[in-house]
Amino acid sequence: MKNFSSIILIFLLAFWSKSIFSQTNNEPKNNAIRMNNIRIAIAKYNQTNSGIFPEMENYNKLIDLPKANDESIKSLENMQSTDFPAELKSFYKTFGGLLNKDNDESYCFNLPTIEQFITKIKSNDSNKIKSLGLIDMVNNSWGNGRIELNDGKHLTEDQIKFLNENYKCIGWYRDDTILESAYYIYYDKKGSFGEVFYDQDEFEGFKKELNHLLNNNNEQKTFEQILTKALEKTRLTMIEWN
Repeated sequence: MKNFSSIILIFLLAFWSKSIFSQTNNEPKNNAIRMNNIRIAIAKYNQTNSGIFPEMENYNKLIDLPKANDESIKSLENMQSTDFPAELKSFYKTFGGLLNKDNDESYCFNLPTIEQFITKIKSNDSNKIKSLGLIDMVNNSWGNGRIELNDGKHLTEDQIKFLNENYKCIGWYRDDTILESAYYIYYDKKGSFGEVFYDQDEFEGFKKELNHLLNNNNEQKTFEQILTKALEKTRLTMIEWN
């Protein structure tokens, strides 16, 4: 009976090891597929933009950006004491970031490049990025002067510290409210992604979303899922508005 149990245990361990190896071994392939899906969604967005704005398509166009390399990615990781999920590293090495040429008001994206992050973190001006922490990045999108994030009445210091340490934000996108709101894309320590929505007139809704994060009840999605959905959402808004 003991021998039989040992055989079962060995079999289960071997199966588990093979499963883990398979997942690790397939990660580059999976990320390549995800990057291709993002590429398709970007092309679809730009195609819609060209059809709607043939005379000024560059205003909304999602532009090509300088691609990151392992050295620059590691430099930013070290500056922020964080480890980017493998999928995010693939994104930076494939696309560099995601920005519209001129539009920063509606149905647009602001996912800076690695070098842009490094420059703004090292900056000494009033709109410098303090950290990639979620609250610091949300605050930065409002010129580092959002009252609700600075007055100590809506969020405690401990809550801000927890959210900044456990959720890192890589930028935002806007949909249909013209600079009044944005969706902030974050990743957690497990490498999962999610987004939170903040409207300047609805802080309580934002606080409710933050409470989920404070209780570690966050979205568990891939970056591809978040970004392709955002690209399609903003593309449809572009059509609706024009």
